[in-house]
Amino acid sequence: MRICLAGQIAPAAAYFLGDSYLQLNRPQDAIEPLTLAVNWSKTDADAMYKLGMAHSAVKDYPNAVNMFHAATAFVPDFLEAYEAMAIAYDAAASQSTAIMRAAWRPIRRMITRQRLNCCRKPPGKARLFINVGGLG
Repeated sequence: MRICLAGQIAPAAAYFLGDSYLQLNRPQDAIEPLTLAVNWSKTDADAMYKLGMAHSAVKDYPNAVNMFHAATAFVPDFLEAYEAMAIAYDAAASQSTAIMRAAWRPIRRMITRQRLNCCRKPPGKARLFINVGGLG
């Protein structure tokens, strides 16, 4: 998608298009025009916030947090951005916890099997020899 005005990208049009996509619950479509708006006007905290909301809606939490952080750098009392950042951090932690649990399942099974195998009695009689210094 390209938004042009006399050969130039129109940042206001990109911002409003992205905002419209967010209002229509189409965050994936909102990302590109909002990115254009943020790239054009690097100090537009509202565009950064909206882009963060779009990233958050598609579960791209690292980029969402980056955008919320950038928005609060320009507007330190941007309460909505701080709140959205906290929610994105929480969702990212939940997501990474779920990913870690899924990744650990096969490892945990392997460790459990190894523990069970090493704790079983060996076949036949097991003898324990201890070398006490000097005896031998």
